[in-house]
Amino acid sequence: SPLDIMNRAKDKRLSKEGRIWTAMRAANKFTVEDMLMTFAGFEDEFPEKSIRHYCTTLEKAGYLKDSRRGRVSAQSVRYHLVRDTGPLPPTIKRLPVVVDPNEGRVVYVQGEEVTWATS
Repeated sequence: SPLDIMNRAKDKRLSKEGRIWTAMRAANKFTVEDMLMTFAGFEDEFPEKSIRHYCTTLEKAGYLKDSRRGRVSAQSVRYHLVRDTGPLPPTIKRLPVVVDPNEGRVVYVQGEEVTWATS
């Protein structure tokens, strides 16, 4: 039913990945440190390792791009959201894939070792 669909979409937006995705969409360009500041006070729910893993996986899947220039090794990775497909978060599955419910796409991330997944 439409109500069930709306409730499932709301649950996805309020998930850990959904809240990080919303912050990424709002910022457009950000570092992992920016995300940590966004979730300051919620470190148990949003540990750095989880945020970093979500970012690197989305980068490999083509959603984020490293926008640093010059001496990149001396700086934190500065991500640019290059594929904002909508409000529902791309979801990392136990198989190394990113699922984007906005486009109905599944992107396989070759060589990725999944250490954190929500479903």
